[in-house]
Amino acid sequence: MGDETSAGSGWLPRVNLVVTIALTVVAGLTKYAADRAEARIQGLEELLKKQELLLKDAQDKRAERESVQKVQLEVYERVVTSLEKKQPELQRVASVLVTNVLDEPLRGGLLQALEVAGAPEVRSEVRRTLVGESRFREDEAVLAHADPAPPAPQGRSFSWEDIDYDVFWCERSGDPAHRIAEAIVAKMRDEGAKGRLRVRLLPDSINARPGYQHAGYVVRLNAGEEKQAAELKRVGDAVLGKAGEFRASYSAQPTPWYLSAFVCPITP
Repeated sequence: MGDETSAGSGWLPRVNLVVTIALTVVAGLTKYAADRAEARIQGLEELLKKQELLLKDAQDKRAERESVQKVQLEVYERVVTSLEKKQPELQRVASVLVTNVLDEPLRGGLLQALEVAGAPEVRSEVRRTLVGESRFREDEAVLAHADPAPPAPQGRSFSWEDIDYDVFWCERSGDPAHRIAEAIVAKMRDEGAKGRLRVRLLPDSINARPGYQHAGYVVRLNAGEEKQAAELKRVGDAVLGKAGEFRASYSAQPTPWYLSAFVCPITP
């Protein structure tokens, strides 16, 4: 009797141990499965968010494209109507819209249509715009294909005359801006600048485009050209005197060995 009681009391702890181990394993497996399920749900939620962002981006691009197409159609109809009615004022408004709103190739095609079929005074204005832009593009092509300036010798810091400079004057600002630009270039030459120095017209039709739209006095530079830009600003400010001062503006377009300044005072 005593042996049976002893034997019974011996297997109960073992059963309890087995049950405890089993419950621990089950609990661990349950937690593992729950964690995996939660991770899977989070992954699906992140994927869904990405899909929603991609869908929104596609919808925004579609809306933007439709908006651009709508504007293009409206401007096109303005040009056609102005030519059909043979009204110079309507044609002049249409040419301004084409110049400032549209991009190539539609822009160039409509300007050519106005140049061919517009009223004489409108044809003259459009031709002047096209000629000015053509010259601007030719100058830009010279810049794009110019050989880079050689690096400065070791042990000597760069100075502003080591690179090329264009000083633009805005068409809208007229002859006073032109004279300021010429004076800046002349002063740079007097101080020993040896790079290619040019005074260039910035047509209103070009300045109206994104990436330009300059007003006032601006020095455009890339990162790492702060010293050269400061020299150009110093010369420009000396020419301006009390009339104003240049401000620095970083360009998103890389133009190594080249800086530009814009003389675009706002005229009444």
